[in-house]
Amino acid sequence: MAHTSIWVPGTIVDAEHPDQLAALIRKGWGTFFKQEGGFNWFHIPIAAPFALDGQNLVLATIFVFYRATDGPIIRNIHVYSGPKRVQAFDGLHFAGEQTEMKDPNLNMLDLSPHVFITAGLGISVGVDFKDGGEILFTGAGGYFQSSEQ
Repeated sequence: MAHTSIWVPGTIVDAEHPDQLAALIRKGWGTFFKQEGGFNWFHIPIAAPFALDGQNLVLATIFVFYRATDGPIIRNIHVYSGPKRVQAFDGLHFAGEQTEMKDPNLNMLDLSPHVFITAGLGISVGVDFKDGGEILFTGAGGYFQSSEQ
């Protein structure tokens, strides 16, 4: 039974519309994005394994670590294999302090069906800033398991 997790730090997160940001601050472990209102997408590229111990892997779960405590709400999380969207989680209402793997209902999402990632994993996070605020991304990643499971 092959399985592995791949993680990246929040410093890799990039805004789709940086011109809408009021501030962007990168630290060694994460990135703060401040916006006065509106909506923005944030993109997280992750090198994904294709096989482990001779077994092909599928993506079973993704996770995004963040802190959004002053207004912003995560509304969407989309999962990509290269340019192809393979899963979409829309209508979300994620907020609060979710900077570690402790609450699967607010920062971890199971993919059903599990998917092969053949062109690099991309996670896109749609954030509604409503009346403004900031979001901190501290990391993101995925849990992969053998396709036979």
